[in-house]
Amino acid sequence: MTSAKSLIPVAVAGLLLAAGCVEPARVGPTYRRGVDALTAGSPTSAIPFLTQAVATTPDNPQAHSMLAVAYAVAMESDLAIRTAHRVPADANAPAVPGWKDMALGIAAVVQHQPDAAVEHFRRVLTSDRAPDGARRTAGQWVTLALLLKGDPAGAVESMQHWHSLVEHNGTGTTALLWATLVQAYLGKAPSAREGLVGIAECVGGPRRVRPPSSVEVDRLDDQDLAAAAIAAVREDRLDDAERLFTALDTRHPNACDARVWLALIAAASGNWDETLERLKRARFEGSPQSRALANLLLSVTCALENRPQAMIQHMLIGQRLRANGRAAPHVPAP
Repeated sequence: MTSAKSLIPVAVAGLLLAAGCVEPARVGPTYRRGVDALTAGSPTSAIPFLTQAVATTPDNPQAHSMLAVAYAVAMESDLAIRTAHRVPADANAPAVPGWKDMALGIAAVVQHQPDAAVEHFRRVLTSDRAPDGARRTAGQWVTLALLLKGDPAGAVESMQHWHSLVEHNGTGTTALLWATLVQAYLGKAPSAREGLVGIAECVGGPRRVRPPSSVEVDRLDDQDLAAAAIAAVREDRLDDAERLFTALDTRHPNACDARVWLALIAAASGNWDETLERLKRARFEGSPQSRALANLLLSVTCALENRPQAMIQHMLIGQRLRANGRAAPHVPAP
């Protein structure tokens, strides 16, 4: 079976980009194992390693900061705040916004303090001296915090700017994915439709593909069928796209992110309830990559509903599914 293109590699920059902050000269294998576990969506597994790293290198602000981030993402907000305030000053460099601020911002999210969270994330995002990994992560978290505080218009504006501040493959498509959902939630179907067309443009593929007939669909392999479906989205022929993605999903549910595409088509068609239903089904059905993407997008819908704990849980499930393509559909919450 030919593998069809997935949205995941090109569309979703991870929300826990801790790996970007590693300084090889100052950290050891224990720290790296902790960062790897955190990046893979397992903060509870990361905490023992990072705690050991702090004990081994107590003067290393990086280890303290990442331990604080792990506590925050594990929703141990009080421990996160205490750990962040214990981060030692770096004698070799002036203090700059970074992972300590990220930990404090995530802790504020958990404590239902989105205004404080936005301040912490923006401090990182707007600093040209902050680590690139922290800035990429801050760009996404500030958008989620704005959604949590009930400011979807501000979140859309944030999405339009943060991917231009930080160069990173996939960041622009992530912004389009999120904006499509937010616009659909606001009842702005034309804007959601425009966002979906933009997503298809970012994914790429052949242009001006004539929609295959039902007979031709049966003759196409998965790759060509997915390409035809994405081309239909790119040309704003959503009825054709839905028919083709449905055919692909019926034939091979694990072939690509067809179920997520179908949810996005519902969003662009102005059907928010159907969007949620399709995303909820997609988190349990289909390939691990597709389930990962569905969970990561559900984290955005939870932010729209002001449910920060559920938002983080979906985020972590998505990260774990991304890290382990063979993970079971029903991944336990952290």
